[in-house]
Amino acid sequence: MSYKPDLPPPLNTVYRLQYVGDTLALVLYGIATAICFLCVTSLLQSSRKDASSRKQLCYVCLVYISGTLFIAGETWSSAVAIIDYPLYPGGPFTWQIEHYNHPVIVMGNAAFTMTGWLADGFMLYRCYVVYTLQERWRWFILVGPILLYLASWATGILLLVQSGLPQSSLFSQVNIGLAYFTISAALNIVITGLISTKLITHRMRMQKVMGEESKAFGVYTSLTTILVESSALYAALFFMFIIPFAVDHPAAKLFLPMLAQVQVIAPLLVSYRLTKKRAWTSDTSKTLTSIQCHDSRSTK
Repeated sequence: MSYKPDLPPPLNTVYRLQYVGDTLALVLYGIATAICFLCVTSLLQSSRKDASSRKQLCYVCLVYISGTLFIAGETWSSAVAIIDYPLYPGGPFTWQIEHYNHPVIVMGNAAFTMTGWLADGFMLYRCYVVYTLQERWRWFILVGPILLYLASWATGILLLVQSGLPQSSLFSQVNIGLAYFTISAALNIVITGLISTKLITHRMRMQKVMGEESKAFGVYTSLTTILVESSALYAALFFMFIIPFAVDHPAAKLFLPMLAQVQVIAPLLVSYRLTKKRAWTSDTSKTLTSIQCHDSRSTK
């Protein structure tokens, strides 16, 4: 006698991948919680109590709350489907798909999209900061990412409306979902490329001008800084999700919940570096550029 539900093998694969993805997402949520706590305590203990610090505190709390709402909705839907409807025709996942317009599931999807908008907007701002000195070309450089960001808002809203309709879901609205995730992935790849290119250029110039002394500024130009500042992890995981989602592969169920938490972790890491005065700011660009100019004149 078999105690397993009578389901086709492909659905069993979907359940396994979704379960692993939800479990790993909870681990990442724990990491996000720890980073958020560090950011909040650092901001509250900071001697600087200006409007910028208050805005940063509000942003940290908002992005963390959005990530929390998603993990709450995802955990609730998985628990109800598995515990209350284990023998539902087609399995628990089918129950989730057919009840995708449930208020709790809609809340989780809205929180996921909001988290993405908050993370992308923050990275767009960071790109603006990194290119502070390029006043003549800055807006020309940023026009593409800004248009992609606006397009992600338009497609994201449309996706939420469509997936919230009865008998509809994220995975049944593949064309709209693919458009939204493709635009978001393109935006992250472009911003990651722009920020990392700028920081690598500064790193090479510092090494050329200052030699061994450039290590003193490694906090701004090290490989770790480049990876964190450019949100390379966020862009990489987005890329890992978009490919299986585009070809309707079950692996998309593995990466989607993890992506939601990486959307929280990536900006929080940058925010924490800002609280510790280790992140790139507009003053950093001016300082490093003036040092490079001074040292280059000294060698002549």
